Amino acid sequence: MMEGAKSTRCSGGHTTALIGALSSIYLLWGAASSLNHLLIQHFMQVFQLSRLEAGWLQPAYFLGYALERQSIKTLREGKP
Repeated sequence: MMEGAKSTRCSGGHTTALIGALSSIYLLWGAASSLNHLLIQHFMQVFQLSRLEAGWLQPAYFLGYALERQSIKTLREGKP
């Protein structure tokens, strides 16, 4: 290992907890994504959206993840 470098290894308990947390987040994201189609149908009725307008909801939903990732990256780097 290089001088001054920190070890990134986790102990057995921490690894199990990390894998469990990541698996849970992945499953919750999958559940939210599968419900997205049902929500769009409901939004079409409630907000009186056309099919064209409702078609933009799903890309906007996933674009939010990309924008969130970029903002977190910017915050981590300490840039305004």
